[in-house]
Amino acid sequence: MNMPSVSGELESTAVSVDQLREQAVGEFRKRYARDPQYVVAAPGRVNIIGEHTDYNGGFVLPMAIERYVVMAAAKSTDHRGPDGRPAASVYSSNKQETAVLAVTGKISPGPVTWSSYAQGVVAGFVARGFAVPPFEAVIVSTVPLGGGLSSSAALEVATATLLEAMQGKSLEAVQKALLCQEAEHKYAGVPCGIMDQFSSALCTADHLMLLDCQSQQVRLVPFSAPTATSSTS
Repeated sequence: MNMPSVSGELESTAVSVDQLREQAVGEFRKRYARDPQYVVAAPGRVNIIGEHTDYNGGFVLPMAIERYVVMAAAKSTDHRGPDGRPAASVYSSNKQETAVLAVTGKISPGPVTWSSYAQGVVAGFVARGFAVPPFEAVIVSTVPLGGGLSSSAALEVATATLLEAMQGKSLEAVQKALLCQEAEHKYAGVPCGIMDQFSSALCTADHLMLLDCQSQQVRLVPFSAPTATSSTS
């Protein structure tokens, strides 16, 4: 995955998605003594124009950045939650915490924590008729928490991408972004607009994304450094 970079401190301290993948795989092997079956990633974003307009139906112009949430995971045949139902065990390397996610039946929102964003996505898949298996996962991230770069949306989209991989079936990109927005509304209690999830799910390398937040129409706008030219007399 090759996303546009942002100049300054963000660019100078960038860790590549391949390096994050190696970190996630290594952490998964250490914690679960086996190789992961899936490794997925989703980027954070910056917004160029349109602050506070996405939840008012306006236009925004974000782009994805070289900051990622990466998840390494494998299905588990025997993992269960405190209620005895099949569940997922998800370890956050950044938080150094493990969360248990319900994957079957009626999944109700609980106290809001970092794992609520992932739980909401799982619940969205289950509500849409997907049979989510129990699984074990490790999360590593270089999207700063609380830095205005959409770490929550990146976690949601990474979780949705993981569930797609497990199902062998992909959602349409806009529906995937809307499912992730719904997860943030219902399970994290954040009444966000659509920009963050659309950015993480739909942005492509070397492009800005012009998003009409009322019609949900997306237009990708080429964005790259101009070729340097020189002339001699």
